[in-house]
Amino acid sequence: MALRIDGRKLRTLREHMGWSQGDLARESRVALNTISRMENGGSCHPASCRSVAEALEVGLESLLAADVPTEPEPESAQALVGLDEVAALLERRVSVNLVLPQGANGRAVGEQLTGPLGLPVVDLENPVTFTRPGLLGEILRALGVSVPLLPQKPHDMPKFGEQVARLGRYARLVVTHCDVFAAVKRREEYEMDFFHALRYYTTTDKKLGLVLVSRRPFGDLLPTDHPLSTLDIKTVELRPTS
Repeated sequence: MALRIDGRKLRTLREHMGWSQGDLARESRVALNTISRMENGGSCHPASCRSVAEALEVGLESLLAADVPTEPEPESAQALVGLDEVAALLERRVSVNLVLPQGANGRAVGEQLTGPLGLPVVDLENPVTFTRPGLLGEILRALGVSVPLLPQKPHDMPKFGEQVARLGRYARLVVTHCDVFAAVKRREEYEMDFFHALRYYTTTDKKLGLVLVSRRPFGDLLPTDHPLSTLDIKTVELRPTS
């Protein structure tokens, strides 16, 4: 069951701590776009809400919107087998393709990864990601990098590369709704230099670990000669708990 935070109260507590949204995202290990959604009244996974409450050193109940029950309903029906394997692979710096079972909600799975594993999420159904500079900006914001609006192509890629190089750590990221990569128009918008860079950061340089969430195996979404068709990635097929 998703929970809804009192956005005004959350914003007040955050500002009282002297934190920006990015600061709260880092302290709570919750994705920046999730923090923004909480402050704007959107529903979020209970694990994410608990992480934010702990970072602010308050009880979860004190953050909930007035019309939300304080006792979350059991989540066992939404739990998925395979998430522990994802965590183990990421520890070894191996990227993962999560293949969803029929009927599973990709955004909900992303929230499950955001909470227990502390992974930020980029949703490819977000209209901001429909352009390449928009997608690169969303990736950087999810990783906690505060950057101005990226320049247009082709100048966006060098700027993105500079920011990734400055991270100074192995960064991990969930990307949901990756089935859009099967769409030729979306691949043409992102262009080949983006895909080559993604392969470099994940497979050669090992600066970025990806969890790509899709309904079809990632290898089936791309042409055989595509740079990401040889991505160093492990497929994990999720299934509901019994």
